[in-house]
Amino acid sequence: MFVAYKVGLHADEVIFTHAPSLPQVSAIKNTAPQFATADYFASRFNISSALHNAVKLAVEEPLYVTVPFFFMSAIKISPTVATKQLESAVQFQVYTRVI
Repeated sequence: MFVAYKVGLHADEVIFTHAPSLPQVSAIKNTAPQFATADYFASRFNISSALHNAVKLAVEEPLYVTVPFFFMSAIKISPTVATKQLESAVQFQVYTRVI
């Protein structure tokens, strides 16, 4: 079984390209927002492990399948999130220079 889907870095921006009603998609959708955007780049292994465990818990018992691995491909930040982070970083830099 192979399902391709994309997960955004913000809870409102989870985008799926295939089969949005599958249990592994819900598991990822519920787990992904627990991490900050920076963690997706700094702690990629930890996030991949957490998502893998969530998918395993969601599908192994009800579907009687084994999930031997989980691959997290390219991570793309949506323009909305990127703009907010850039504005926040600029504001912090200006604030620290003022003080």
